[in-house]
Amino acid sequence: IIGMFLFLSPLLNHWIQKHNSLLLFPFLLLYGILLFVICYKSRCIPVGDSACVYQGALYMAGLSNEINWAYFARCNNNIIPAVFLSLLFRLGSFLGLTDVYYAAVVMNVLQVLAALYCVFRICEKHSHHSAISAWLGMGMLACYFPLISHTQSLYTDAFSFCFAIVAYYIWSCNQEHT
Repeated sequence: IIGMFLFLSPLLNHWIQKHNSLLLFPFLLLYGILLFVICYKSRCIPVGDSACVYQGALYMAGLSNEINWAYFARCNNNIIPAVFLSLLFRLGSFLGLTDVYYAAVVMNVLQVLAALYCVFRICEKHSHHSAISAWLGMGMLACYFPLISHTQSLYTDAFSFCFAIVAYYIWSCNQEHT
């Protein structure tokens, strides 16, 4: 219903088109803050594979003395994500974070924001520069509730969330210039 109203409302479309650049970055900033606060207030405790990767990353960062060697011998595909996560943990520790878990949450929030921005630009481009379509496309992703719990995840799915969307956006921009 809201989508139909927005498409049928030329005045609203004109207003959004006119103020589009003023609205986008404040929206992304507020959404990023909201997402981080939600993740902060509802911190999850990693279990299963995610817990092993988290524990291994803490060990590799020099922040723990425990590691599940049997897990990494069995699931050696998760060594690289653990190394990547350990680098984030080292950076977080260097910056003075008392809980380095939030360094990964910040990275995940930044990935979500990058994905939202790219979806916005892709929808805008493919709908002949319609601001309404861009806001609806980005809004659909922003309202996707599993995204919030996904942002708290310290596992490979979360670490690679935005890459396909960003890659498509870059490809799409390149197609414009060829």
